[in-house]
Amino acid sequence: EDSAHPIRTTHTGQVQGSLIHLNDTKEGVYIFLGIPFAKPPLGELRFAPPEPPEPWSGVRDGTTYPAMCLQNAVTVNAESLAMTKLSVPSISTSEDCLYLNIYTPAHAHEGSKLPVMVWIHGGALVSGMASSSDGSTLAAKEDVVVVAIQYRLGLLGFFSTGDEHARGNWGYLDQVAALSWVQQNIAYFGGNPDLVTIFGESAGGASVSSQVVSPMSKGLFHRAIMESGVALVPDLISNTSEVVYTKVANLSGCETTDSETLVRCLRNKSGEEILAINKVFQSIPAVVDGKFLPRHPQELLTSVDFHPVPSIIGVNNDEYGWLLPMAQGSDQMIKNITRETLPAILKNTATQMTIPPECSDLLMEEYMNNTEDAQTLQIQYKEMIADFMFVIPALQVAKSQRSRAPVYFYEFRHVSSFKKDMRPAYVKADHGDEIAFVFGSSHWGIKPDFTEEEELLSRTMMKYWTNFVRHGNPNSEGLPDWPVMDEDEQYLQLDVQPAVGQALKARRVQFWTQTLPQKIQELKGAQDNYKEKTTHTGQVQGSLILLNDTKEGVYIFLGIPFAKPPLRELRFAPPEPPEPWSGVRDGTTYPAIKCQVLKWTGDQNSEPDCSDFSISYPPLHSLCDGDMLQMPEKGQSDDDSLSKSPSTITVPTYRISVIFPRCLQNSDAVNTENLAMMKLSVPSISISEDCLYLNIYTPAHAHEGSKLPVMVWIHGGGLSTGMASMYDGSMLTAKEDVVVVTIQYRLGLLGFFSTGDEHATGNWGYLDQVAALRWVQQNIAYFGGNPDLATIFGESAGGTSVSSQVVSPMSKGLFHRAIMESGVALMPDMISNTSEAVYSKVASLSGCETTDSETLVRCLRNKSAEEILDINKTLDVPQVITIRAVTDGKFLPRHPQELLTSVDFHPVPSIIGVNNDEYGWLLPMVRHSSNSLEVWGLIRETLPAILKNTTIYMTIPPECSDLLMEEYMNNTEDAQTLQIQYKEMIADFLFVIPALQIAKFQRSHASVYFYEFRHVPSYLKDTRPSYVKADHADEIAFVFGSSRWGIIPDFTEEEKLLSRTMMKYWTNFARHGNPNSEGLPDWPVMDNNEQYLQLDVQPAVGRALKARRVQFWTQTLPQKIQELKGAQDNYKEKYPVRG
Repeated sequence: EDSAHPIRTTHTGQVQGSLIHLNDTKEGVYIFLGIPFAKPPLGELRFAPPEPPEPWSGVRDGTTYPAMCLQNAVTVNAESLAMTKLSVPSISTSEDCLYLNIYTPAHAHEGSKLPVMVWIHGGALVSGMASSSDGSTLAAKEDVVVVAIQYRLGLLGFFSTGDEHARGNWGYLDQVAALSWVQQNIAYFGGNPDLVTIFGESAGGASVSSQVVSPMSKGLFHRAIMESGVALVPDLISNTSEVVYTKVANLSGCETTDSETLVRCLRNKSGEEILAINKVFQSIPAVVDGKFLPRHPQELLTSVDFHPVPSIIGVNNDEYGWLLPMAQGSDQMIKNITRETLPAILKNTATQMTIPPECSDLLMEEYMNNTEDAQTLQIQYKEMIADFMFVIPALQVAKSQRSRAPVYFYEFRHVSSFKKDMRPAYVKADHGDEIAFVFGSSHWGIKPDFTEEEELLSRTMMKYWTNFVRHGNPNSEGLPDWPVMDEDEQYLQLDVQPAVGQALKARRVQFWTQTLPQKIQELKGAQDNYKEKTTHTGQVQGSLILLNDTKEGVYIFLGIPFAKPPLRELRFAPPEPPEPWSGVRDGTTYPAIKCQVLKWTGDQNSEPDCSDFSISYPPLHSLCDGDMLQMPEKGQSDDDSLSKSPSTITVPTYRISVIFPRCLQNSDAVNTENLAMMKLSVPSISISEDCLYLNIYTPAHAHEGSKLPVMVWIHGGGLSTGMASMYDGSMLTAKEDVVVVTIQYRLGLLGFFSTGDEHATGNWGYLDQVAALRWVQQNIAYFGGNPDLATIFGESAGGTSVSSQVVSPMSKGLFHRAIMESGVALMPDMISNTSEAVYSKVASLSGCETTDSETLVRCLRNKSAEEILDINKTLDVPQVITIRAVTDGKFLPRHPQELLTSVDFHPVPSIIGVNNDEYGWLLPMVRHSSNSLEVWGLIRETLPAILKNTTIYMTIPPECSDLLMEEYMNNTEDAQTLQIQYKEMIADFLFVIPALQIAKFQRSHASVYFYEFRHVPSYLKDTRPSYVKADHADEIAFVFGSSRWGIIPDFTEEEKLLSRTMMKYWTNFARHGNPNSEGLPDWPVMDNNEQYLQLDVQPAVGRALKARRVQFWTQTLPQKIQELKGAQDNYKEKYPVRG
């Protein structure tokens, strides 16, 4: 045979490799690329164990790299790769990827019996390939055979149905198949099948560790090396597949939840379709499948049920230093850590770690209690993440294994000289830094620019590794001694001067393995005191939480159904009472049903849609139950006059727990890019038509006879978006001794579509609210609430909902007080006398070949949720909310204006209010009009044309635009001032004038307390221009004592007091129908003096809010419109149109 083109025979056929000569050695190396070790896992072999490869005839070409396993290229942050100078050559991806590469010394022959080293690549089990790690130098210099293997990744590698139809762990089974192939064939390449070492880094180390505990790999290897990854790494193992299964089932478009049918459907998907699902996962964990992993690796290790092979286990001393934060997108959040922001960040990090948030103080004390310096805090935070993800798990595995076989532990400490110019100076030995020293080359066999010292370190490490491979012991003459890890816990500090250390991170180990678990156990003891409550339809079990700044516990009951799922014939129909259930319903998590949310890459030109999206953040938990919550941090500088969209948005991610699906809605109804600039979150929460659930927050001391006031929260979102779970009632409950209920209702097309006749009268979302209030009347006493003391409160469309319930005859007796924050029933965008426009548009968009209302409704009931969302999406036109409540003759017998005028409403005490900059920042951003303003270039010259367009939107004659100009914008040439005045005009039209009109109608029959919220939250100042005052929704955090998702804002002392004051006003009102009590600034009732409360850190009484504007909108403008109408009527009489 030609020595430059070596041919080797395997069990399945011959393969030809190539010869290379290394520059610094005379030794040649034969390389054989892309040898199949299993059949291509296609068709019926997708989601199935690998099968032996088919034999081939002739000589197979082994000189080109195999395709890497199907994966999303975007899994790796390209920008961070560029900064790390890593190149990704053009290698294709394919499902047909079960190949391995072999590097063997050119002198080796079948009887050489050289040690074999099988490399398993990393990449969080979702990315990576064999070919990026080149074994040539290791093979040449240390006379070993190196094998690099591939295995299925992501969905194709680790999807499990949790039953016999798809057990999962396919990627790990591929590794077993590759090791079996090595046993059968490696002798032909000069290797010794009885001297096989498996080694890997990160997810590759976790793979090695998993093979050590799996019964299926018995006898397939004889040593194990785990670099920066073990089987206990939190993100890479799960006891259950339920969360991933649910999400995949929903994203797949397969119309089934039956596992067998789902697997069959997924097998028929194209590679592109699989990748589209894959994209949402930054890691898919291995599962306890009963075969490859009979039990959790922790249990297998504890019960000494593993292969007693000698092991090298190690970590680097800065595992979360730079590469992982960059690749995972958490680097910006870390840069924002200061002593002030740290408590909130630690609380969220604790939740991600599945550690009770109450333990965040312990984390602070252990890692960060000794400095005010921001950079030091950031470094300590990263050390904490590294310990949690890598160091502690590695030490735990080492201690478990050392009882049965020698374990050699290392900490790699060397800072690579060739990487110093690409990352901050404080980064030490980062994740993956040791690989180049082990292989003697970095990715793709490129020789790093080693210093002399580093050359020696690399030779030393290669020698340690290959000594270990040969003898099960890394030591040999001329090398610094590496002691075995025993009770003295000695380990090797790997650096240019290796040294022996003892008891690595002993204090941290004690913290993570003793102090913290003990604290969690204490909390769990308290939380095991679960509360079970009986409702009319069955029992429900909740959970206990303890708030940090109060000794009061709160019981939380999540996802209680108050109506039947509004599916099939109940779509576009009034809600029906829920079905009873047997046993105890779990009220600690949401129902495991469809997961479908925002997909957004951060590309300004990309369009968000309703697929799933999550940016990972350590630990990489599965999605749905405990989904990733995006908390964008990008700010807006004060000198930006309006919106300047950032080119990049960095999104730290927080983990959410126990949240049930929100009602079907288009996630892209909200402008994501702009949300990112405002620190508003777009969480990965499932959406579903089956969404008629409520959450209850009740004091732990409450019992059936407690008769506490009940506050029912109705969320906002333009009647087209929103959810109950975003608002956490715990703080309000604990501090003010009330029962808080948060409800959901159908949204958008499903919530408010009307045919204008008996076939679909509409207002389904409002009817859902009635059903929820009826459920509260029947059941809230079981939770310690008083059904005769129910207050409904809501903000924006939630305030509109409250106001609409006040005028609806259907909600009579279901509540006793009402609070309307920044929203009332007269808001122009929320109510229409007719459904005709929406009906026509839906009929044309639906594809239903009919204009007959009965047939159209029947056709729409047969549409999939995705088809409904497509129609919804078209209707969600920026600046105009086209789906509105309608005068249906039932819920709203007449227009709210008429009902109020004729005093046909429930005479309940009300709090009604607005913020002093309702259209300041949030709404222009989410309604896209801030960008539009900038495009329009709102300046004195362009103003007349813009105002004419605005009058059309307001359904005001365009001839009235001069009046608007005169009223709002006649005193300045300054563009920014004009823009501010324009936004004030929109705010008055949408919010302020309708709120004042409602207040004046209602005060004749019941007490009304009016407020104007004026405080600018300090924690939002860096996210928006300095001219923005109290924006739309700014008051919510002060009412609840927490912002979205129960996160405590970084309140100043003054703001804490303001929040306590507002919580007291709101709950006094809920108790007594009057917000006042001793110690609070007086809040006068609104009478003919039109007094109201200016809510700020120093509350004050004001009088006749915006009296001049009120006169303009209620007298001057209507009078002008009337005059115009009269003139037009007169014109028509004089000059009739002739046919």
